[in-house]
Amino acid sequence: MAFRKFQLSLDTVDLSWILLVLRWQYIPRKHSGIFTFLIIVLAFLTGATNENIGPIFIILTYFYYASSSNSEFRQYTYPSTFSCIAGFIILITHNTGEAASEKERAFQIRLIIEQLVQYGGILLTIALSLILILSIQNHFRRINLNNDILIAELLTASALASVGALILSPQIPPRTYFGSVIFLIVACLIGFNHLVQLTKLTRIIPIGCASFISCVAFQRYTDVYPQLLSNYERFYTAEQAALNAQKHHRNDIYVPGMNDACNYSAYHETAYLEAGNETDMLWENTWMAKYYGLRHVYLDNQMPIKPIPASLKEYPWIIRKIQTLIH
Repeated sequence: MAFRKFQLSLDTVDLSWILLVLRWQYIPRKHSGIFTFLIIVLAFLTGATNENIGPIFIILTYFYYASSSNSEFRQYTYPSTFSCIAGFIILITHNTGEAASEKERAFQIRLIIEQLVQYGGILLTIALSLILILSIQNHFRRINLNNDILIAELLTASALASVGALILSPQIPPRTYFGSVIFLIVACLIGFNHLVQLTKLTRIIPIGCASFISCVAFQRYTDVYPQLLSNYERFYTAEQAALNAQKHHRNDIYVPGMNDACNYSAYHETAYLEAGNETDMLWENTWMAKYYGLRHVYLDNQMPIKPIPASLKEYPWIIRKIQTLIH
């Protein structure tokens, strides 16, 4: 449970950072072993991000580094590529337990198309529109945008490829679209950046877009936050039960199941603890038991939920301040 929360937050960091490093080809003024180590670690984490994103990033990483005209930038080609491959291999070889527990079938093409439209349809439409507009501008106004148009096209194609890879997956939770959405967001940002530069409204448009996105994000956050607390209450109860068992040297514990609070929950349509006495045959139960050094973890939905600290039930300080100003 803790690993899934950690992985979701990690995905956000390494995908966004790697994309930005690739986009602007950042290189320190002096060769630094720390920077090289950081790039290798980030490449490894990116390769291990998700099954449908890992192989796309392996290809992206190699060709982007290898095609650079900057010799100092190209020196990171093989360390980053092989590190990315290593992360992907470890992800695949250590995910057989959950894959074996899935009962659904592959080739759910209709479901994939519906989910693509739901989770990335707007971004895909904007990205393709921007590519078309910039291509027309590049042709008629003779502005050299070939490089950025190519990057936007490559990122959009990568997003579609990562979605296409889901055809082979027996389980398609919404979180698997995270990587493709990140690709599309960066493609849109690249397109908007040059579109704004072609107009005289170089400040008004970015400020307006940022303000609109901030308002929408704030409203969505305040709507979802209370719902996700119910997830955390169950997670907190299970965690406290495991830690208490460690403290008193007990090997078996009973924990509550997870409720499907909303679509934004990390546990939405995702495998969780299962009911049954043969816990050695239940992958998630076995993983949690090993993580906390226990023998067995049993699911008990009748178990009372442990109250969490009152401070955790409130919005973060900055959100409370904004709400005070609004009201």
